Amino acid sequence: MNRRHRVIVNFVAMQAGWFICVMGAAAESFVVGPVFVAAHLLLHFFLTPDRVRDVFVLLVAGILGIVADGTLMQLGAIAFDSGVIGGWIAPLWMIALWVNFATSLNLTLEFLHGRYVLSVLFGAFGGAAAYVGGARLEALSMPPGMWRGGAAVAVVWAVATPVLVWMSARFAQRFIRGKGDGAASDTVAA
Repeated sequence: MNRRHRVIVNFVAMQAGWFICVMGAAAESFVVGPVFVAAHLLLHFFLTPDRVRDVFVLLVAGILGIVADGTLMQLGAIAFDSGVIGGWIAPLWMIALWVNFATSLNLTLEFLHGRYVLSVLFGAFGGAAAYVGGARLEALSMPPGMWRGGAAVAVVWAVATPVLVWMSARFAQRFIRGKGDGAASDTVAA
């Protein structure tokens, strides 16, 4: 499959993953979303020529998601009716959403590589919109209200998105374009 087709498949699977995770959680079917994301990951790893790099990107995104959502929960910006692990780790479907998002960093969202101001804006608006959308569909709640909860989410995603984009671009540079030598690429800002 050529790159253009992989981008289209990634975009569709990423959007479907968000919708299925959120709607599953809203319907209290908490496993449906993570199962879909797992299937998306299998397809992603089957199609990608860059499996090693993608494993690192997805692991880092999952860990960052645990920390970010845990922080948002501790600040009271977001809350979940069930599925919280150990009192501070977001439900599995939320962690799956972070990993689902990360599959797009070197495909659908590769245009953000080296464009960190755009990454900040994309993260702030896109992250807030995704969480507010999830709250409106009753998959999670925002105890301080949509505006204040959304603002807290926007701040977290304004930081997380450029970090993930930078990390993804650096891994792409190291594992793919430079084959481990860290050589610069025309698509990756040094």
